[in-house]
Amino acid sequence: MNHSATSKDEPTIVSELNKGSKQAFDCLFDIYHAKLFLYCFRFVKSKDLADEIVQETFIKIWNSREGIDPGLSFGSFLFKIAFNGILDFHRKVARDAAMQQEMVYRIEQSHNHTEDEIIYKDLQRLSDEAIQLMPDQQRLVFKLSRERGLSHEEIATQLGISSNTVKVHIFKSLKHIRSYLQQNADFSFVLIITFLSQKR
Repeated sequence: MNHSATSKDEPTIVSELNKGSKQAFDCLFDIYHAKLFLYCFRFVKSKDLADEIVQETFIKIWNSREGIDPGLSFGSFLFKIAFNGILDFHRKVARDAAMQQEMVYRIEQSHNHTEDEIIYKDLQRLSDEAIQLMPDQQRLVFKLSRERGLSHEEIATQLGISSNTVKVHIFKSLKHIRSYLQQNADFSFVLIITFLSQKR
């Protein structure tokens, strides 16, 4: 088997991978590595992080090689694993203020590209629409948190509600916006970066 193989004989390559063929693994790596790297980079805006996710994805492919179905799309399976890696990364971003700031910077730097700018603005518009659809108090809490940067305690004091109520409102707000974007964005995967990393 050589590395000039294409998706036309991909099931054969995957069958060989099932048997533990390192050559089959290398062949699939050569076919998909560049595409997968660009896919990951689009979402994490860092060559090092994209490369790390790609490497982890292929490690998972190798470790699960015996259970991969040659009759199904290997590419879809591969990109799903990578997407889960991207999700894990953005969950970390959502919990870390310093990482959020870094992601905002990366996104801003990427906006020299017309396509990214259009996508970003469209998602910005959709997130604004989602915010306007929130109940009044929920929207107010969310804006005080994201736009004015107030802490939960400060918001609670200003509005005369408990800190726990503030937390619930913010949780529901984030859930609502993600849901709205998933339903309305043409390129919904981008919302993971755009929304989780922005300081709205």
